[in-house]
Amino acid sequence: MKDYGFKQSQANHTLFSKHGGDKITMLIMCVDDMVAIGNDAGEIEELQSYLAKEFEMKDL
Repeated sequence: MKDYGFKQSQANHTLFSKHGGDKITMLIMCVDDMVAIGNDAGEIEELQSYLAKEFEMKDL
C-alpha cells in the first residue's frame, strides 16, 4: 500500500491512509477482509481496481 501512496498508521499497523487536498481514503485489513472508506467515490474505485489487480477479491 505504501507503493500506492498510502501511509501506515503507527497506532494500528493494519490501517492505511491517503490524503490529497480535500480527499481522504482509509483502508483497514483484517486477516482476509478489507474495508475502504473515504470522501471521494472515484478514489475508492481506483483503490478497488488497484487491489483487484494485486489480489483475488470480491466487492461485497
